Amino acid sequence: MHSSTDGKEAIKINRYAWLIFSVIAVNYFLVFFHRVSPAVMALLIKEEFATGATTLGWMSSTYFYTYAAIQPVVGYLVDRWGPRKTVVLFTLIAFLGSAVFGLAPDIWMACFGRALIGLGVGGVYVPGMALLARWFLPERFATVNGLFLASGSLGGMVAATPLAWLSGEIGWRPTFQIIAGATLLLALIGWLVIRDRRPDKAPVSLESENAPRRELTRIGLDFRQCVIVSCLLLGVGGTGLTFQGLWGYPFLLDVMGMGSIEAGNVMRLLPLGFVIGAPVVGRVSDWYGRRKPFLILAAAGFLGFWLVAVFVPRLMGCWALGAMIFVLGVLFGSTVNLSFTVIRLETPAPILGRVLGWVNPFAFVGVAVFQVMTGWLMDRVGKADAGGFPPEAYRSAFMLLLVVSAFTFLIVFVLREPRAKDHISTIPDRSADHSNL
Repeated sequence: MHSSTDGKEAIKINRYAWLIFSVIAVNYFLVFFHRVSPAVMALLIKEEFATGATTLGWMSSTYFYTYAAIQPVVGYLVDRWGPRKTVVLFTLIAFLGSAVFGLAPDIWMACFGRALIGLGVGGVYVPGMALLARWFLPERFATVNGLFLASGSLGGMVAATPLAWLSGEIGWRPTFQIIAGATLLLALIGWLVIRDRRPDKAPVSLESENAPRRELTRIGLDFRQCVIVSCLLLGVGGTGLTFQGLWGYPFLLDVMGMGSIEAGNVMRLLPLGFVIGAPVVGRVSDWYGRRKPFLILAAAGFLGFWLVAVFVPRLMGCWALGAMIFVLGVLFGSTVNLSFTVIRLETPAPILGRVLGWVNPFAFVGVAVFQVMTGWLMDRVGKADAGGFPPEAYRSAFMLLLVVSAFTFLIVFVLREPRAKDHISTIPDRSADHSNL
């Protein structure tokens, strides 16, 4: 009788874990709505504020600067306050930024609102991972975190159509007020639903597990693992986002000779691969119980892609290139997911938020650096007579990304295969929790 009662209680707790996952996943879905919104509404905003492309680009980029800069602070607050208070606070900041942006009387106030949005949505992913670490088994973290990552990428994929339709029907300002309302609603739901820890586990916080510094060093944080993971995110995330967000589409037009619609359809395969790869490869790695082999395969795949893009791009037909870009997305999603899984498995619970906060910005640092450097390399070659860039310009830029990918491929071999440790386990009695994912 006692065993039956315990089993029912475990099932109830696991269902609540998935409810929390759903709330934080919807929040992360909305993060990508905010991320792509300037691109969808760019012409409307440009026309209303009578501004140039450079100023519009600066307005859009403020999101990424504040997003990256706030990550260490978010990580500290997760450890200090807990994920629930942190994610609700930053969701409220995102609501305020959305409202300011939608009401902005000029481009500079719009920049301020956009910066607030970046600040606010920057407090979603790290608290989300901390919640997953506290509510789900370590051996299943890659599966659940993969689904979490996929929810955000799915938001980026589907955001363009409804945002474009809605802004065309009612205008971009009312559209942003609707987004602000949805963000405020999510903050309220988060406060009511999210709980920092499972009721069947002793509290996981700095107050309850504040081991002495020497003890944390002994059980410990392996800084070498953190450095390697940061390099993986910088190399794979930086090169992948540079291709996806800047040079992939013009490369298909200028070098591969595709039309605009065909090139757009091919580039959509990359985020589709991300959405599929993050949870699927995460699930396989959980089943297999290892992360390093999958990270080696992903790094090798990125290296192979850049070798083809640099030396033999025109040997690839449309279908073959589309398949390669889809696989690139799969490798991208699996690398991001498994990199954070390594951090989760290696990091003591009292400092998990801070470590995640320091590691998370590296992909954004990579894309910020590589987009500037590849642009400079392409400008050195110059544009072709037809207005686009010649193949030599892309070869020069992609050579840099090839070198970065080669370095990433080499460094992943130094990574030590992580194992879940007692000090980060979130569920002490697994015998009563077989249904948990």
